[in-house]
Amino acid sequence: MVEVGVVLEPDNDEYEHYKYIDGFDYSLYDENILFFTNKKKAIKYAKDYINDGVISTYGIVTDHGMPNLSEEQIREIEEYHSSDDIWVKPSKEDILFFNYKKP
Repeated sequence: MVEVGVVLEPDNDEYEHYKYIDGFDYSLYDENILFFTNKKKAIKYAKDYINDGVISTYGIVTDHGMPNLSEEQIREIEEYHSSDDIWVKPSKEDILFFNYKKP
């Protein structure tokens, strides 16, 4: 899974709401969530998104395994990078890549 968006500062009113990965020290306001079947392509997408973004733009790639997907769900992921009902809350251990644009 690739999630991209903006890292929130601790003084932001929604900071606690978007700090959803247990034990992870960042609050992540997601702008988009995508799914990839190829980890290298997922990390490249996240890096490109960060490079093209404003200060505090982040990309996080997690791998918490995919549930048993139907052929239709796999096709949707490969074609559109999305599919209904497959998002699973990641844990800190699931993080393969995380970075954000610093000032």
